Amino acid sequence: MLSYGVYVAILFSSVFIIVLVAFVILFKLSLQRLVILLESVFRFKQVRNIGNDYIVIDVCGDQFEISKTISTRLPFVFALGTCLLVTILVFMEGCIFSTRHVYSTKACSDRIPNCYLFKSHFTSFRPLYEFICEPNKPVIPSNMSASYAVCYGFVLPDQSTIDILNQLGVCTGILSLVEYLYPLAYKFGRQNNKLFVQQFFYRASIQNSILVSNTSSYIEI
Repeated sequence: MLSYGVYVAILFSSVFIIVLVAFVILFKLSLQRLVILLESVFRFKQVRNIGNDYIVIDVCGDQFEISKTISTRLPFVFALGTCLLVTILVFMEGCIFSTRHVYSTKACSDRIPNCYLFKSHFTSFRPLYEFICEPNKPVIPSNMSASYAVCYGFVLPDQSTIDILNQLGVCTGILSLVEYLYPLAYKFGRQNNKLFVQQFFYRASIQNSILVSNTSSYIEI
């Protein structure tokens, strides 16, 4: 069983490595391939090319230019990278390295036997006890003053072809959900931004009118 420090190091380093590799690959992609990837995930439409260095895409009715510069690529790479990161982590969670958070007297699992016991969720940086959980026994014993546990297990050796295909189906479902929800979130954010701008200028005009009125009154006096 891994010590808690090694477990945390593996967890965070794996996320860091995935993020780093994903962003390097996305920034190194050719402009055309990046646009194809954006179209396949978010259904952005390519409008036209401006030479070999610029591509105009349609994002929910708004047109944006993407070039080879980092500043124009960054928002799209961030959105794409976040989506791919979540998908990869879900796949790893189901097929390679699985983690379970326990808050009650749930029974131990054969697949995730290595556990760390904590006094509460807020003290999850210092485990009270590290142990290998026995199947069908409570993860958190009733005689211990603990209310939170984290268990992990390397589940890759137990995976069958059906399990991997099922997890790929879950990942595909996440991408489909993103494709459906992103336009709604974008339009909602754009509408709220317009309302904020309108309210800002409306309040500014009112304050300006009051200031002009007060100034006129002062001049008359």
